[in-house]
Amino acid sequence: MRRRIPALAAMSMLLLIGSMDAALAHSAERGFVMLLPTGYVIGGGALAVAVSFAGVVLLPPRLVECAFACRLRLGAVPAISPVLTSLLSALILLALIAVGFMGSRDPLQNPLPLTVWTVWWVGVVLLHAVLGNLWAWLNPFSGPYALLDRLSGGRLAAHRLPAGRLWPFWPAFVIFLAFAWFQLVAPAPDDPARLAAAASIYWLATLLAVCLFGPNEWLAKADPFAVFLELVAAVSPFQLASSERSGLYLRVPGAGLADRPCRCQAYCSSF
Repeated sequence: MRRRIPALAAMSMLLLIGSMDAALAHSAERGFVMLLPTGYVIGGGALAVAVSFAGVVLLPPRLVECAFACRLRLGAVPAISPVLTSLLSALILLALIAVGFMGSRDPLQNPLPLTVWTVWWVGVVLLHAVLGNLWAWLNPFSGPYALLDRLSGGRLAAHRLPAGRLWPFWPAFVIFLAFAWFQLVAPAPDDPARLAAAASIYWLATLLAVCLFGPNEWLAKADPFAVFLELVAAVSPFQLASSERSGLYLRVPGAGLADRPCRCQAYCSSF
């Protein structure tokens, strides 16, 4: 029987190869038309990888650490409360949701798909890499929470996220999987009515969670977009130091990543 095992395995492999058919895979909805010749795009990408690799290998670690630690003070800016900007963002979101439900069903005529998939998911994300963490002022949750907390006499945020090494970040992981499924798998994610329903569910559920756990707790750990945009903002060459008159500093792009605490250290130490 042992002598027959290799022959049976080879026959099974041949049968498996012979039964193969065309593979169906997910791809982008539409083709992208590059504004530059393809050779320039490939060459630029290869050059960026080569320069990054050479910098990591050839530059002395102390020189890199010194460059990342350098800050150039550009001036002071007055501290801006995020409550008003967040309330304005929430009003704009609710207006767009209403237009998504009651407006045209054509994604090209309704402003909701354009705002969500182009202005927010592309433009706002790219602006974070240039200007820093704008989501701290633009998120549509901090302002409504502050208003509801004031109306309730400061009784909100009476709960804490369960302690643990893994649990606080699991909601962000699950919510982002649901967002990825809606964007990539669900039929017609740019349909205004479906997109308005999804945005309504996300906004209401997140606002409820913020009211239960507080914006600092939930947005810092359990909201996928706040966590993701904070990570993107660490690439920004600008740093805003918190104080009564916030100091604006210029730094090496990407230096903010070195200042971030490693959240994986506690997880890895348990294995």
